[in-house]
Amino acid sequence: LDWLCKRGLCRDLLGVGPAAVEGVQADLSCWERVRIFLAAYLYYDFISAATHITFDFMPRYFPFFGALASGFQFHHVQPRAWVEQHIAVMISHAFVVLGLNSAVLYVVKPCRCMRLFWTLLYGFTLLLVFTHRWAHIRTEELPLWWTTLQDLGVLMTNERHMHHHHELTQQFGQLSGISDFIVDPMCRYIVAPNRFEFWTSVMLLMYVAPA
Repeated sequence: LDWLCKRGLCRDLLGVGPAAVEGVQADLSCWERVRIFLAAYLYYDFISAATHITFDFMPRYFPFFGALASGFQFHHVQPRAWVEQHIAVMISHAFVVLGLNSAVLYVVKPCRCMRLFWTLLYGFTLLLVFTHRWAHIRTEELPLWWTTLQDLGVLMTNERHMHHHHELTQQFGQLSGISDFIVDPMCRYIVAPNRFEFWTSVMLLMYVAPA
């Protein structure tokens, strides 16, 4: 609420809303907001890929993270379980990540550009829940506006995600998959996806680096 009412976040998101209090960075230009949106969109697909790799291969006996890894790995055994779960349960998984990020942001006070960036990352985290869920539903059962975004490459398609389920060491990006052109060669030639300790470090770094 502080960001929305006193820091100009509403203006940065929608172009209208309460002005920032005195002493806060001036309003962002339209071009600055577009660049931040695109940067957050691309960055989050890389985060989703690193997170996906980490929990697909992390041992399930690890404290705390092991429970998340169990869910990811069970999904490969029963892919439809992700669709059959209640949407509230699926969204609750995202709150784990959002809670950790919020704790970091409580300590580190981001500038105005980064407040917009972080807010968009939060939004993409929730969007990913639906992107992944609906990637397991046939195209003809989805709303037209969603399939249009899939056709444009903005969101992950069923075909792209099913390729990952057939080949578990490739195509980890889950928002749109745009990160795969970098992550896939890394997994194939540089660091194998089963090197979970490396990918865990990458994941954690990506979650806190923008702070």
